[in-house]
Amino acid sequence: MGRIYVPVIVRNGRKVEHIVAFVDSGADISLMSERLARRLNIKMGSPNRVKVADGREIPTRTGRILVEAPNEKVSIRLTVDITNLPFDEDIDILDMILGIDYLQETEARLKFHRPVKKGALKARA
Repeated sequence: MGRIYVPVIVRNGRKVEHIVAFVDSGADISLMSERLARRLNIKMGSPNRVKVADGREIPTRTGRILVEAPNEKVSIRLTVDITNLPFDEDIDILDMILGIDYLQETEARLKFHRPVKKGALKARA
């Protein structure tokens, strides 16, 4: 099966970013890149460590954001873990992983379309 990507709007006060997030139903938490957190001016909590699928523990900090999925008519305030580690070696612009916490809270329904082809997500200039 291909990966699941959804367009979302991420807000922190008046700061707004339109991004494409990766939905990972196997992730217990949602993660955001540190570069997106900086663009949104998110106040980050104290340092933490989170265990990822391969067993490693990665350094994170938490932050609160508003996530809107216009296609699903979903808007939720979410606590995310923020890290400076890349989420995907192939897609440098991936800034957010939405985990099971997001899916449960929003009762989101996923619509499966054609998979995104490698290289289809272009890096921002």
